Amino acid sequence: MNYKDAFLEVEKNEEYVVDLLKKIISVDTSVPPGENYGKLIDVLEPEYRKFGFEINRVVLPDDKVKQIPLEISGERLNLVASLINDNPKASVYAHMDVVPVDEPWTQDPFGGDVVDGKVYGRGAVDMKGSIACFLGAMKVIHDLGIEPKFSIDCLLCTDE
Repeated sequence: MNYKDAFLEVEKNEEYVVDLLKKIISVDTSVPPGENYGKLIDVLEPEYRKFGFEINRVVLPDDKVKQIPLEISGERLNLVASLINDNPKASVYAHMDVVPVDEPWTQDPFGGDVVDGKVYGRGAVDMKGSIACFLGAMKVIHDLGIEPKFSIDCLLCTDE
């Protein structure tokens, strides 16, 4: 396997990443109020499992939630996805929340519209796009039969 072949595989999976990003964007995780983390994790969990990740859902305890200086509601549900092998561990972090829509958009902020090759929506750049790209990379690694050189913990958190 050389880099050219790997990049070709990445290009083959562009549609997977875009479609996944559109699904992720469609789940409104605006803070405040910070609801729908469970719905987003319901979208993401099967994707991680496809690539061999073990899943743990971690709820932030109420005493910690009360320390957040915002009017929030809903369960503070976090996701830890672990791909375990005999290699050293690496961790990847991303937050699932987005800022609320406070001004008009030309596109639906939760629509995931693709215009001129760009995906529009809350979180497309910060950080739902990163989550989709990470899963796209894991798909390429999985499809090519490459064992990662690290055990991986992917930590998806609420409220940054």
